[in-house]
Amino acid sequence: MRFSRLAAALALVPLALWGGRAAAQGSQHAVRLHGSPSRDHDRIRIVVDDDAPGAASTAADVGAGSFTVELWVRSRPCCNQTPGNPAGTLLADEGWRQGSVLLDRWLGQASTRGYGVSVAGGRVHFGIGAGAAGAPLTLAGVRNITDNVWHHVAVVRDVQNSRLSVLVDGVLDAVASVPGPHADLSY
Repeated sequence: MRFSRLAAALALVPLALWGGRAAAQGSQHAVRLHGSPSRDHDRIRIVVDDDAPGAASTAADVGAGSFTVELWVRSRPCCNQTPGNPAGTLLADEGWRQGSVLLDRWLGQASTRGYGVSVAGGRVHFGIGAGAAGAPLTLAGVRNITDNVWHHVAVVRDVQNSRLSVLVDGVLDAVASVPGPHADLSY
């Protein structure tokens, strides 16, 4: 993973307050990720499961189901030099981990049940782990988002239609059919 000079920012203002992209451009409320040479300190971590019984304690644990993750991102070209996977491709790899990671749910080298979003090659990369069987997958977006402008990014794992998708500013940027069974990403 490459975290040095990460200049993407995740907006932390409730979506109801956003008036769309124009409001995001003027925002002064964000978490700025600068990078870390230790590869593991400059990101936001969300507790997935607190081991308590009940659905409320596992809301971020996506299991084998469909899910969508949305965030606002502003990234500069100088600070996201990782080449990434070819634009618009779905590869059986963990290429998303090589970019400037924006968010991830990963336990470390021993885990095959993670997922995450990064910027590599100037584009959004969305990856899911292999689960108990199969291969990890990374879908690389097409649109360059390293223009120092706020972008709304959404990534989707659609189990019913066997697809991974990346959307940028409400427009479908990349979509790919997912081969084989859907990985259970539960911890």
